[in-house]
Amino acid sequence: MTTNLNALTVAQLAKLLGAKPAAIEADIRSGFRTNPDGTIHYLSYAAWLSKKHGRFEEPDAIGDGADVEFDEGA
Repeated sequence: MTTNLNALTVAQLAKLLGAKPAAIEADIRSGFRTNPDGTIHYLSYAAWLSKKHGRFEEPDAIGDGADVEFDEGA
């Protein structure tokens, strides 16, 4: 049986992450948005956790590269 990482139940995600289902349910109550059917997209949850814990920065809306430095000797 194949697991769809785009539509996990709380129990499936908890097993995959080695977490307690209650912790994931608390995150849902804290604002994590599930899929319309109540399932969880694995990467969306990972990104949400990173942002929640301050390990993710939003990219520039335009991404014009103005803050990127290039090594011209490369």
